[in-house]
Amino acid sequence: MRTDFTSSNAARSRGGRPARRTVTGHTARYPSQTGFGRVARGRSRRGREATAAMNLWDTFATVCGYEVVGDQLRLYLDSPTPARSYTRERGVRSHLFRLLAADDARAALAWLDRNKAWQCLRVPPPLTPERAVRAVLLADNWHAGERSGLLRLARTRVVADDAHREELRREVRLLIGMVLENPVRSGELQELRLVEDVTNTAPLGVELCGTAQVVDAFFGTAGGSLADGA
Repeated sequence: MRTDFTSSNAARSRGGRPARRTVTGHTARYPSQTGFGRVARGRSRRGREATAAMNLWDTFATVCGYEVVGDQLRLYLDSPTPARSYTRERGVRSHLFRLLAADDARAALAWLDRNKAWQCLRVPPPLTPERAVRAVLLADNWHAGERSGLLRLARTRVVADDAHREELRREVRLLIGMVLENPVRSGELQELRLVEDVTNTAPLGVELCGTAQVVDAFFGTAGGSLADGA
């Protein structure tokens, strides 16, 4: 990123000071530089916040996944100079990423908390037996009937193939959209995110858990964490 000052009268601010021009570019070492929190001096706080939010919308439209690593936030890219897209594969951990730290990381996480629809880009955590059991139980709660991919998951405890995985993704994303638009109870979004994570990380054609594990979890004998929805 390069910041320079122009001396032409047309570009000067009202107070006579040179206007700042920020240029964002790409280099071999730093493929994409973004300074989404930096705006011209003299803007109001509301104006600065609006500019930062607009830049975050642009930033997240170019990433394929994100995850928190310690006190930093990694934004994963599918190419050195990604274009804005709303149809790329989501939740992908790639070998290219932007690293946000300190105030930038906190600002981005706060923005994600306010704009929960963008949390679809989260890189899912690793699959564990506890999460698999919980996802099976939740699939049984959230399914829409006999033709539902969620019901198939609940009954078989298997993500059968790529077609079944894609069916589950579509169904869960539709439910997430409904919950974001019209929430009914607390914890709904977290439940669906867990099912989405397990859908994306489950091995195909492999039983995720046994019947006994599901029964124990249903009746609360497998531990408090499952009963609490962890």
